[in-house]
Amino acid sequence: IAAPLIMTPHYIASSLDAFPIEFLDFRLIHKTIYGDDLLSDLNIESRHLRLQAEREIKSKLIWLRQGYLSTMGDKRAIIENLSKSISGFMPLFRAIIVLYGEVPPVARIDVVNKLQDITKMETNIYERVLQIRQKKLKPDSPETDGIFKEFYHATERLGRLIDEIQI
Repeated sequence: IAAPLIMTPHYIASSLDAFPIEFLDFRLIHKTIYGDDLLSDLNIESRHLRLQAEREIKSKLIWLRQGYLSTMGDKRAIIENLSKSISGFMPLFRAIIVLYGEVPPVARIDVVNKLQDITKMETNIYERVLQIRQKKLKPDSPETDGIFKEFYHATERLGRLIDEIQI
């Protein structure tokens, strides 16, 4: 269990433009333990959300390339990197869903399916990596490069979709 986040109203208000994806995720998936619920009614501007989504997707592409090179071909390390990274994609996917004018689901598999529904982009690779992370799927070593390639190309396509979003 992670330690709770403690934030003042001023901190939240002054951070919405810098961390819109994080605050969107807080708004969608939070539990107020004590005090007023400061997150439910947050107004997150689409222009800030789109800009951070673009930054995030480009950072993820760089990370994927560097991560692949750093594995030096170790198939197990490639799969481990992908399965660790998929959780970090979920807030970004939810942000993209919001940018398309839809309400994102909370459950990860539902997020991936909703992303496919609204973007018309094939997202099965993200579902597959989620299954790998949850130990429901164990890919064979020869499949690894194909899984990485498909994951990388899907992420590139998402980057192009984000670039095309007009606010």
